[in-house]
Amino acid sequence: MVLLACLLSGAFCAVAQAQVNYAERERKASPQIKAKLDSLRKEIKTKNWHFQVNYTEAADHNLKDLTGLKVPSNLPARIQAQQKLTAGLQEKPLSGVSASLTAFDWRTHNGVTDVKDQNPCGACWDFAAVSAFEASWRLINRDVIDASEQDVLDNNEAGDDCSGGWPADALAYLKKNGCATEKDYLYKAAKKPPKNNVARPYKVQAWGYVGGPLEDTSNRNLVNTLKQKLLLWGPLAVCVYADEAFQHYGSDTFDEFASGDINHCVTLIGWDDNKQAWLIKNSWGKVWGDQGYMWIAYGCNHIGADAVWVSAQPESQSVTDADFTVTIYKDSNFSGKSVKFIVGQGRCYKLVPQLGSSAYKFNDQISSVKVGKKVGVLLYQHDNYAGKFLDCVMDISDLAKDKGWNDVTSSLIVFLRDSGSPVGVVLSSSHNQQFFPVDELGNAMVYTKVAYNDDAESVNFDVTKPSDPSWGTRIVTVYKDANLKGISQTFQADARGSQFKLDKNLSHNVSSLKIELNGTPLKR
Repeated sequence: MVLLACLLSGAFCAVAQAQVNYAERERKASPQIKAKLDSLRKEIKTKNWHFQVNYTEAADHNLKDLTGLKVPSNLPARIQAQQKLTAGLQEKPLSGVSASLTAFDWRTHNGVTDVKDQNPCGACWDFAAVSAFEASWRLINRDVIDASEQDVLDNNEAGDDCSGGWPADALAYLKKNGCATEKDYLYKAAKKPPKNNVARPYKVQAWGYVGGPLEDTSNRNLVNTLKQKLLLWGPLAVCVYADEAFQHYGSDTFDEFASGDINHCVTLIGWDDNKQAWLIKNSWGKVWGDQGYMWIAYGCNHIGADAVWVSAQPESQSVTDADFTVTIYKDSNFSGKSVKFIVGQGRCYKLVPQLGSSAYKFNDQISSVKVGKKVGVLLYQHDNYAGKFLDCVMDISDLAKDKGWNDVTSSLIVFLRDSGSPVGVVLSSSHNQQFFPVDELGNAMVYTKVAYNDDAESVNFDVTKPSDPSWGTRIVTVYKDANLKGISQTFQADARGSQFKLDKNLSHNVSSLKIELNGTPLKR
């Protein structure tokens, strides 16, 4: 059901990566490292903390070389001045979901870039700000960028360097000057002379503080505010107190609640109320925590203090047909035979139920895909949107390498990203699922036969535009026999979507269905 949830939310479904072998690292560690870990584990047991420590790569450096936060002496005045500048700015939620959710993770909503490593240079303020900026750029422009922390480190006007700095200084530089690519301005883990003969294509449009200076980060009101801003603006640059336990963090929920002053910056990307914890992305490489990430209890070590949001500048306001087009290629790296699919003027999406038809002759022959900025594409393993599927929201040059999905696609749907996902219903079981969309203009559809006629256990309505009442109601009737015959059951959902279990007479016995839609689908 995780994959289904990704589809219904219009999300980018990330592929799990291999875990770090901390046990093997510790086996080869020095006596000093082993002694430190033993001491920390005894303290964890004595104080009944709930996290694990391991031999991280951060443990190879002095902690002061990995933190480097410098809190400005005039911070209250700076916050007040910036809040005046951003007052009245229109806030448009990027996620399409509510802050009342029990859990949220920007990694599964196309809103996080890769974990980086600042190395022994106290540039956490730089990395946290750039991380939040890259995330905003990805969400707004649907483009994964690798921005140059070195550009910010060398050229920021506040004089911040490897001995410390403040994330807002980095964002101020990005707003005024823009930023070079990592390729054009490589990271050196040391401040270098300014480099001016490079292009700086990435620019901040606006940024601001979430709250006042050093608020009580365990206060429930601030927790709720951070959740809301996280959904409005994307990942946030936040402050925290990092000590030796933090430096050696390996897994589970960090709940030390140490009382030291904030000294480090990280990126806040999600939460889980069941854990009572935030999810953060660090800049100490992937051999720290859970591949560079940490669960940290609400309010622990001042996490969330002096949070900063950022909004990237849109690349261009002009729109062309290419922005509404998906092109599939027989070979990797966008080469070989190709076919284009465009969401036509006034349409909600483009339906291609059979790639093996005489019109395409492309069944099981896709190795790369180009995706326009205004659309996404769902690739299905079988005809008529049945079986496993892949949600692509940006170009993939090698489906075999990146997703293990080459040469398996038999049908697809190109949809407008503004609409969240195609409109329709999913018949699901623990084994299979099949999506049944309404037609390309949002009209009713009849399906006289279903692929898994002895398998369905539930009906799931898609979640499209929760705040848009124009979607009206959707009604689906399922039938035991083909051609809309036999025992039937009718379900209705409003614009927020719903999920229903089938009656015992129809569970594992659905052979056909009809979808009706009252309301106006989102059109181009």
